[in-house]
Formats: sequence, structure tokens, C-alpha cells
Amino acid sequence: MPKWTTADIPSQAGRVALVTGASNGIGLATALELARHGAHVIVGARDPQRGAKALARIRAEVPKASLELQLADFANLNDVKAMAARVADAHSALDLLINNAGTMMGPKQPTAQGHEQHFGINYLAHFALTLPLLKLMQRPGTRVVNVSSIAHRHWKVDIADLQQVKLRPYLQYARSKLAVTLFGVELGRRLGALASPTVSVMAHPGFAGTNLAEGIAPSLTRSWMAFFFPRFGQSLVDGARPTLYAATQAGVASGAFFGPDGLGELKGAPRPVKLSRRALDPAVAARLWETSEQLTGVSLQLSSRP
Repeated sequence: MPKWTTADIPSQAGRVALVTGASNGIGLATALELARHGAHVIVGARDPQRGAKALARIRAEVPKASLELQLADFANLNDVKAMAARVADAHSALDLLINNAGTMMGPKQPTAQGHEQHFGINYLAHFALTLPLLKLMQRPGTRVVNVSSIAHRHWKVDIADLQQVKLRPYLQYARSKLAVTLFGVELGRRLGALASPTVSVMAHPGFAGTNLAEGIAPSLTRSWMAFFFPRFGQSLVDGARPTLYAATQAGVASGAFFGPDGLGELKGAPRPVKLSRRALDPAVAARLWETSEQLTGVSLQLSSRP
């Protein structure tokens, strides 16, 4: 059976997609393919110059691409909430929300609200973005895709100590990606209970040649990642394939998780993969959700559909 490629993406004409962290890396590759297949793509970015370059990069390949740029610093929840409000003001409907933005092993500095940065940027910011936008996603075919990582299997979420500033940076990253995954699963449960048409799914890119090393302070780790990732990771387009599959493939159900089909889920074509046992713990997911509502001041404002 042929492997799934971006050529298999069905037409996205008439659909509106928001991709966070779309100014470079896997986010840019995701935004480009959605635009190539006809979607109106909202390019989420932190830096206006990088955002403008991303739009130019997409238009260089897709001259008639329908694009807009939305700026927000995901280390500041006020910025994230403001972006959600702008999107809601500009659009009556949103078909795809791809929560891709993230940081890995950066300098140990808290977010604007004082949260550990991996937890704050990778998880809390997307929680605060997603819930207000769900009111735009109440028609058939809408999906939220949370971009997780193989690393979500490598640590745990301690609700009693969500900051855990003494953890090593990689474990901070792993913990944030587990939080993202718990959120994706719990979102699917809650939307299902409300009979919402929106599907909540997760994906991970495997080992891809991303630019995550750029955010790391000069160190042996940064040097190793900057050398190793681009040379031995799969291409950014291939890294984006699980996300694009999750976002566009017909018949995808809430709670599904997609990653590469190769050895160790490091490379290859997208396929369903297993979530960790911790990601499927409903008690932890519910407590994380309630705590996240308190930390962000955002809650799910949807009524049950008949």
C-alpha cells in the first residue's frame, strides 16, 4: 500500500486554518502545505520580521495563497488571549487549529506570568488560545491538532508542583509535551460530552531537522543539536506529515495520535501510534484542566448540542 504523502491532502478550499509557530520549521512546512491545498492560512508567529518572511516563503511557492499574519508572544498569556480575540473578530468560523508553537531547552527564565517556560509556552499558552476559539469551530469537519512529541512518554505531570523549576531542561520539555497530550485527550472527551462536531487529535513529528537548537543558550547541547538535527533528522515536510494527516485525513476520531511509521517512530509516513499510559489518565487530565483554567483565567464556554 502506498505511503501517505502531502499529495494525498484533500482540497482545503473554503477552510480557515490557524497554525501557531508557523514562521519556521515544522509549523512553516504545515502552513505551506495547507495553503498549497487551498486553505486560508493564519500564520501565527512571535516576531513580525520572521512572520513576514514566512508569508513571502509561502507565496514564493504558492503565488495565490490566501494568508494572514497574527502575532503573539506565547511566553505572555495576555498576548495569546489578544490573538484569539483578533482571530474571533476577523473570522466567523475556524476549521483547523494546529497548536504547534513550542520551545525546547531554552534559557531558564519564567514566562510573563511567572510559569516555567516549557510548561507556559508549549502548554498553557495553547490551552488559553484553544478554548476561546472553539466557539468558531462548531461545524462538521473542524479539528484541533495538538503537536506532541515522543518525549511525552519520558516524564510525568505533578499537579501539586506544576512549575518544577529544578528539573533538567529535557524533562521540562517532556513534561510540557505530556501536558499538551493530556489536554488533547481531555479536550476530546469534553467536546464529545457536549456533542460538539470538533475533533481533538494529536500528532508528533518523530526526529525532524528542526531549528529548536536556536533557542538554547550556547552549550555543548546546543552545538550537538545544531549539528545532528539538520543532518540526520527527516525533512521538515516529512516531520509535518503526521500533523497534516491528523488535520486533513478523513475519518479521524477524537483521541487519535499519529506519528511516523519507522523504527522507534523517528522517521517515516504517518500512522496511528500509541499514547503513553500517563497521557490516558482521566483523573490527572481533569485535574490539569481545572488547574489550567485557574492559571489562565480561561474556561470552556460551549453549551451542549441537542
